[in-house]
Amino acid sequence: MIEVFDAVWTLVSALAITAILGWIIRYFLKKK
Repeated sequence: MIEVFDAVWTLVSALAITAILGWIIRYFLKKK
């Protein structure tokens, strides 16, 4: 069970980081 939770947590954090980076990039592109 812990291994499954760890895998899910890794996937969720990876998606969150990707979403945040994408938002930052779009923000800077709009600013220019």
